Amino acid sequence: MLPLFAAACGDDDKNGTGDAAAVFPEQGFIGRTTRVAIVGDGTSWDSTTTVNFGDGVTVGSIEVASSSAIFADVTVAPTAPAGAIDVTVTDSGDVSTLAGAFTLQNPFEVVPLLPLAQGGITLYEVTNLDLLHPFDTTTDADGNFTALSVVLAGTGVDAFVADATATTVTIQATADVDATTGAITLTSGTDVSPAGNLEVAARTATPLTLGTPVVATLDSSALYEVELTANQLASFSVASADENASIRYTILPASGKWADVTGGFSAADTFINADAQKFYLSVLDTGLIDGYEYTVLARGVTLPASTTDEDEPNNNVGNAEVAPTAVTQFAATLASETDADFFKVTVTANQTIRVVTLAGPTGETDTQISIFLANGTTLVDDANGDPIDGFDVDFGEDVTTAALPAGTYVIKIDTSQFAIDFFGYAPVNDPYDAIVVVE
Repeated sequence: MLPLFAAACGDDDKNGTGDAAAVFPEQGFIGRTTRVAIVGDGTSWDSTTTVNFGDGVTVGSIEVASSSAIFADVTVAPTAPAGAIDVTVTDSGDVSTLAGAFTLQNPFEVVPLLPLAQGGITLYEVTNLDLLHPFDTTTDADGNFTALSVVLAGTGVDAFVADATATTVTIQATADVDATTGAITLTSGTDVSPAGNLEVAARTATPLTLGTPVVATLDSSALYEVELTANQLASFSVASADENASIRYTILPASGKWADVTGGFSAADTFINADAQKFYLSVLDTGLIDGYEYTVLARGVTLPASTTDEDEPNNNVGNAEVAPTAVTQFAATLASETDADFFKVTVTANQTIRVVTLAGPTGETDTQISIFLANGTTLVDDANGDPIDGFDVDFGEDVTTAALPAGTYVIKIDTSQFAIDFFGYAPVNDPYDAIVVVE
């Protein structure tokens, strides 16, 4: 069997009792137990012979198969560093050392699907190199992995197991705006092993000026920051004309921590900001595509000191309620799915009308918006040339007209037809806020 082993030179044999010549296998996984064979040349090993693999490696049972062959079970601690280590055999006071003969190897290979930077989010793919210990993919009734978990040593980083097979684990990781690089430890069943480092690139958030769009080219991901004053209507948008783009963004609060995010991608992108504070926008492409242009815009409109209660009846063009100021916040109600609220506003040449609906205290009022000429029948277009006819994206809407000729225009707000048709939505006295802005 000697030709199967990699030869290694031992110390000079001062007592004529031979040397340790080779170790097989030549590597062991960190956090695992490996059975190794040590072969001697001219040795006379017996039950008194001892073996040492240094710090971080525990030698368990030893079997002396012959005067020149020893089998040993060695357990590598999960905290042991990767790299080559010495193997020492001591026999009757004679010490034989195989320098760098045994290599400690991480049992996993970690590859980021997208580089992770401060304020960002990404996926990591972990491949199991130790085929004798497949990943434990046990799940509960909800499909959550119960035997797989991840611990990160870096500050401001968090991760969870998003998917797993016997050989591959997909980890979703987030990094706060002040996050630092740290080691990954993966637990699978009773196996606890390092999985390399979760590298977090440092970066400085790009400041945004309210109302000024920024055009940039996506390079993996991007991070922006914006300052808002108190009592502002805040809104954010990130968009690309590239047909391959799947661009998304998340709004992080002033803490810059993902744990403090109250919604997912593009959630709550229009809201009332009560206190003066900073916000961050974390941008990426969920299809892991980059290299295309996109536009990011942050807007902040100072709201009036008090709201204006809706003045019923205002359920047709003839009795539409007037928006008296450049920024008016109506506290309104939809009495039923057939109710509609009408408002009218007068603009000068080249001004725009922006209408924002917020879903009220319950967060469940689903609205849609239409904007007409004063006759109440001819629709007005948005900046893309599309008629604003039942604009409906989510529970709250945010729509802006193209630049308009001077005149009076009518706004209609009613219950989302989509919600009625697909979810049987039947509102009864649903409150909402309607904010009308002339710019």
